[in-house]
Amino acid sequence: MEKALFKEEKLNIISLIKTHELLSNALVFKNQIEKRIENNPEEKKLNAIGKAAVIKSFKLVFNESIKIMRKYMEYEDGIDGFATYKCFFRTAEEKSLIDDFHKWMKFYKAKESVSEAPYTDETVNKVCLTAKEFDAYVKELILFLEK
Repeated sequence: MEKALFKEEKLNIISLIKTHELLSNALVFKNQIEKRIENNPEEKKLNAIGKAAVIKSFKLVFNESIKIMRKYMEYEDGIDGFATYKCFFRTAEEKSLIDDFHKWMKFYKAKESVSEAPYTDETVNKVCLTAKEFDAYVKELILFLEK
């Protein structure tokens, strides 16, 4: 689970793997709740719990992804500090950490849209859909870092 960096340094991605598992589990949990609500509309309150779990885990894994990519670029290429997320994601794409700059900007904007409460039901639903899409991109990042 570690990528070799300059001889004695290691990039530990266990925290990224663990937070990604949280997101994947939250997505499964939310889907199970939605199916349960279809059969029993009285349990609609549970849906908010599922969505909250997805949003919280999405924010956690997004932040962990950024932290790990920063460390990777710092150790592998000596790149330290970025003026903006736009610059950061462009550099990450150049380094093959990510393969779609625009998607990662979308993920960043989704995370920011739920950074401060209150937010609308529409925002919550959009972020939950984005989190589902983000799940696959984090899997790709983990696979790259495990090489």
